[in-house]
Amino acid sequence: MIPLMIAKDVPVADGMSLLFNVGITLIPMAIPLSVLFSMIFSLGRMSDDSEIVAMRSFGISRERLFLPYLIVGLVVALMTLALNVAVIPASQKKFKTMMLKLTSTGMLSNIRPEQFFTEIPGVTLYAESVDGDGKILGNANGKSGKGCGTGYFGEERGVDEAWRGECAQYAPAPF
Repeated sequence: MIPLMIAKDVPVADGMSLLFNVGITLIPMAIPLSVLFSMIFSLGRMSDDSEIVAMRSFGISRERLFLPYLIVGLVVALMTLALNVAVIPASQKKFKTMMLKLTSTGMLSNIRPEQFFTEIPGVTLYAESVDGDGKILGNANGKSGKGCGTGYFGEERGVDEAWRGECAQYAPAPF
């Protein structure tokens, strides 16, 4: 992901947004584990200091002693469920959308006039003229690696329209 961000000159804010969207998916694993370890630590400490024995000798039942741990566990489980149902899918969708935009924008920025362009796997492009940092291709031809046809862009087409498909079909881009 980092080499892609460097190669495409991604703004720092977009890079941080990508890292945030990836990092938020780790929260449902981290929170329950941290709560588990903190409960084990606190119960171990209470046991070492004989606080559990002292509370039991004052007449506090086991159920009442461990009720706060049960409540915290249920709250953490509900928070994790809410994250997994609402926040994580939205974050993953945003991440995939941003990655699709990053990988597709500037894809043709390295194309040169009257040279074959093969950086797209399975596709070879040739343009007689290139304007606007690869955004406008003049008399562009392309051939897919499937060997089932050659697509012709026409006079001038923008990169906002993508040439794709098994048989080199020309179609508008999905975004």
